[in-house]
Formats: sequence, C-alpha cells, structure tokens
Amino acid sequence: RALAAGVAGLCVSLFGAVGHGQNTASGQRFAEPPVTAPRDAAVNLATKVTAPFTVATVGDVMVKRTGGALEAPEFQSLFKLLKDADVTFGNMEGNLADVDRFDGPLRGMMGDRDVAPSLKAMGFDLMSRANNHVFDSDQEGMYSTIKELDAAGIVHAGTGKNLEDARAPSFYDSPK
Repeated sequence: RALAAGVAGLCVSLFGAVGHGQNTASGQRFAEPPVTAPRDAAVNLATKVTAPFTVATVGDVMVKRTGGALEAPEFQSLFKLLKDADVTFGNMEGNLADVDRFDGPLRGMMGDRDVAPSLKAMGFDLMSRANNHVFDSDQEGMYSTIKELDAAGIVHAGTGKNLEDARAPSFYDSPK
C-alpha cells in the first residue's frame, strides 16, 4: 500500500511538472484572474427576472458544416426549442475558419466559417470554449473561432491570447 501511494504521489507530481512545462512551452503565460471591484449587492438584487425565463443547454457542439436550414420536422422542432429559450448555451467543441484561406493546420473538429451564423440561426446565444479541442488547429484555429463567433454575435468564454483573457467572463444580456 505504501508503495502504491508513493507511486501515485510521484505520478501526480510528475504530471503537474510536465503539464506546467507544456503550458509555458506553448507560449501561454500564467496570470492571475483580474481583480475587480466587488459587485454592488443593491444593484444585483434589483435585477430580478419577474417573468418566466427559459434556459436551453446542450452538451458538445461538434459541427463541421452548416445545419440550421435542415428542413426535417425533427430538426425544426429542436431548433424551435433552442430559439424559443431566453438563452441557449452549448460547448463549442471544435474550431471554425474560412477553410479555403486558413493558414493553420486543418486538424480535428474544424468547421467552415458558415457554421457560426448557422448556430446563431439555430438559437445559440452562448458558447463555452474551454475544452480539449481548442488547439486542434493550433492557435490559428482558436483565434479564427473567436473571430467567427464574434462576427455571428455568439457570446463565448474560455479562450484568449493569454490565461487572463481565457479566464475572463463574458456576458449575454437577454431582453429579459
């Protein structure tokens, strides 16, 4: 048992050291989250949802081609649920780019730039980007995806030019 605990401890220590080395070797710099002023409790408490409010969430969004125009009734009923929600959230598990002009490697879950407006048309408002496919197409894929989601009006968080940007929150303001 002592040997197993010692081996486990060594593995955890080694994993931490190797992981830190990989992050710094990739060009990422470690930064603490920005220090912000405390929120005004009176303002937050005054902001209340007084009418019904619907949140739609999905898991991984792994889309390489547009699909918002799929006419099958099953798809349309799903899109209606997403569109009718006050806010719709998913995990953008892949990258987007103008693939004909993309300078980075086309690896992994790389979708065409037309996917972003299609996701918006399906009803998506928010996307998480902190996942294991962010660097499938290296930094170029990550930056391209940020650009395409911004252009489509989809709020996203979890990536950026450094850890401070990646840790920064993003906000979606709904009409409610």
